[in-house]
Amino acid sequence: MMKKSVLLLLLLASMGFAAWQNVAGIAIITSLMLVLIVFMIGYGFGVEILSVTAKDEIYQLIVLIFLLVILFGANNVIDSISSIKEFSGEQANMQTSALVSLNNTMKNLTSAYDYVLAADKEIGYASTRVLSCSIGSMGYSVSGCGGFSMLAGPFSIAGSIMGFALGELNGIYRLIELSLTYSLTLLLPAGIILRTFRITRGAGGFLIGIAVCMHLLLPLGILFVDMLGDSFLASSDASGYSTTVSSLSSVGSAADLCEEGNTGDDNSDSAISVYKSLRTDMKSFLFLVLIKATLGPIAALLMLVSGIRFVTAFAGAEVDVSALGRVI
Repeated sequence: MMKKSVLLLLLLASMGFAAWQNVAGIAIITSLMLVLIVFMIGYGFGVEILSVTAKDEIYQLIVLIFLLVILFGANNVIDSISSIKEFSGEQANMQTSALVSLNNTMKNLTSAYDYVLAADKEIGYASTRVLSCSIGSMGYSVSGCGGFSMLAGPFSIAGSIMGFALGELNGIYRLIELSLTYSLTLLLPAGIILRTFRITRGAGGFLIGIAVCMHLLLPLGILFVDMLGDSFLASSDASGYSTTVSSLSSVGSAADLCEEGNTGDDNSDSAISVYKSLRTDMKSFLFLVLIKATLGPIAALLMLVSGIRFVTAFAGAEVDVSALGRVI
């Protein structure tokens, strides 16, 4: 029995590299063969309960085929929309479109993070520059650039938030990559086979729900937020909300920020200028972090959780996903 289970697992893993429609068809045929075997055993040995069960499972299998036809049609329609240039840049399907979008966001956010990191380093170095003078046992020191120390907090917070946002983007990127590779070619056929019989129907429906929702709703959430963001950037109210690092101001080096020996107001004015530069760039940071890197993944995960509850119920399994909603 153990050998047969391992062989079945290897078979499903090998099918993961085939087109999902072919894999789903093989799983349907496998389920049909299992049901027919149960029916023949029941009919041949006169076990009425097995015959009745097999007839009921045939009906369930027909319903599942109907659901897969709907999935096939919906997937083709969404992929056709995703191939439109105005929607996602002529990508092959919406999963690839979502991955391209996330990759561009990560590049822009990484550039902005590098900018903040470099600025924080130069500002921290400038704030420590001190002019000292000593005569014998007496001396004095002047920190003409001490005003830059007040900027350490804002830049540190900005860098921490950006680092967390990059972690979110990487997480949802890997999740969509996994769904593109395994959701319909491994989870879906496993769910079809498990849904064949009543005793494993709950587990099968759950796997089908996860597979369908990961394939459709995860990338759809990313693309939906992209459409909202693009519509906002195209409006007249989006002045300064750029997603590219080219719009960011240059802070400069510590030597430019703080002139040694200057104890007047020039260095204070320089610190204020750097802070104003950060405020100017804050609009770009907010759009990248809050909209592209936070709202997009959250919308995708919420659609995933809500879709799992709906699809699993439609597939014959009741699953409580409230705990997942609280985590999000």
